[in-house]
Amino acid sequence: MTVAPSTSASGQSLADEVWQLMTAQGALFAINAPIRQSIENLAAYFAGVQKRPADAVAADITAALSADPRFTREDRNGTVIFMTSRLGGEIASPEVDTHSFKQRLHDPEKPLPIDDISVVVSTSRPAITTVEPVFISDYWQIQAGLAIAAAEAADVAPPEAAPVPVETTPSPVPMPEVESVTPMAEEPVV
Repeated sequence: MTVAPSTSASGQSLADEVWQLMTAQGALFAINAPIRQSIENLAAYFAGVQKRPADAVAADITAALSADPRFTREDRNGTVIFMTSRLGGEIASPEVDTHSFKQRLHDPEKPLPIDDISVVVSTSRPAITTVEPVFISDYWQIQAGLAIAAAEAADVAPPEAAPVPVETTPSPVPMPEVESVTPMAEEPVV
């Protein structure tokens, strides 16, 4: 974008710095989303960078950004706010929203045919009319004493319990006798 010819070189470089700062701030914004910053915040930042009073820097920034077409000035309750976008200016969004969730939810392209809405939407839960059998394992039947009664009723022997292992203590193994050895005297080496 070009800067208006009335802007001085220092004003143009200041506007470029502000634009780079604001586009870095909005790096994750949409390309045409507005990036806003108040003159107080910009002046405080550049006053620290340039080691000048904030009032003087605010006047320079206001003059530079007002002359630059990339920026739009807004006054909100006495606060001056400059606005730009990553494209270098504000782009007005269309008034008609053609891709809204509300519209797609209520007006789908191919609605499903529904003959009876009560099949889809119900306010009550259906009652369970049948009792389904549940298998209880033999282990729990034995624990409850049901397996023995069932086996007697069917004239079948109840399942045998697993034999309990009997612990025996091992007998000590006799150790072989070791001959005693007497140490030999060492001879001095010459």
